[in-house]
Order: sequence, then structure tokens, then C-alpha cells
Amino acid sequence: MERAETSGWLIWRLAHKPMWFAGVAAIIVGFLLQAAALATGPITLVQPTGDWGYRRHHALRAAYLGVATSMGFGLAAGLVASVTAAFAGGGLGVVFTSWQTYLLIIVGPGFFVLLQETMKAGRLIASQPGLTLSNPIVAFGIGITIFGERIRTGGWLAGAVFADRGVHSASRPVSPP
Repeated sequence: MERAETSGWLIWRLAHKPMWFAGVAAIIVGFLLQAAALATGPITLVQPTGDWGYRRHHALRAAYLGVATSMGFGLAAGLVASVTAAFAGGGLGVVFTSWQTYLLIIVGPGFFVLLQETMKAGRLIASQPGLTLSNPIVAFGIGITIFGERIRTGGWLAGAVFADRGVHSASRPVSPP
């Protein structure tokens, strides 16, 4: 494998480009805002609202990596919710003795590197649906099964279904005239 193709070398080169660095800074700010939202609200509400090819082989690879990356970010959201709950319940001492903190330190950067591989794997149109939709599904699952959160029904649910249908319709390829 050539040196330029390895993830570490790619990130080293990208880190010296101001636009890439600005993008990473935006991701970090978004993560901090997400952590603040998860500290004050249930994951089943916070996570979904924040996440509203070349050849067939590359498109499929990009799509699968998009789903895997997004699922990882959903897992990270669950870990952030757990860490913020630990902080609220006992302060920094509890945070640093919680296994979720250390797992987050490992998987957070790991899924960030996977995101870079996803972007490199193929066109954005192939990876974007998985990147957008898998994260809230995983977060919903974590919120319901681990945190015991309840899903609201009624008008809110109808709005969510309507939004989902809109995203689904907008993501379909358009045939040229």
C-alpha cells in the first residue's frame, strides 16, 4: 500500500489544510453542542433532531461505510449521554471512574477515522443516506433499551414520519430528462 493511501498519512496531510482543520473544528463544536443537549434532554429526542458512484463497487463500499460510521456515532451519542449523566450524578470523579468515558475516548476518534475512510470510499451521494439515517436509529435503540426512555406518540410521531418520508423521497436518484 502506498504511503499516501494510509489513514494516518492522509490525516497528517489533511491536518495541514486550513479548510480541513475548520471542518474538524466544526465537528468538535457540534459534538460539544450535542453533549450539552444530551445532558439536558433524552437521547430519543436529541439525537434524531440533530441528524435531520464511481462504479457500483465503490458506491456500495461507501454506502456500507456510511452506515457503519453513522452507527458508531449513534453509539458515541449513547456514551456521551451516559458520561453526562455520570457527571450530573457525581461530578468529575464519577466521570473518570466510569468505563463509558474510556470507551468514548477510544471509539470517538476511531469512528472519526472511519468517517474519513467513508468520504474517501466513493461519492457523497452513496454514503450520505447511511450517514444521516443510521445514527438516530441506533440512538433510539440505545435510548429505549439502555436508558429506559419512552417514545412520544401523537402529533410529534406523525411529524417525524412525515420528515422521514421527505428525506427518503429527496434521496432517490433523479433520472435525467
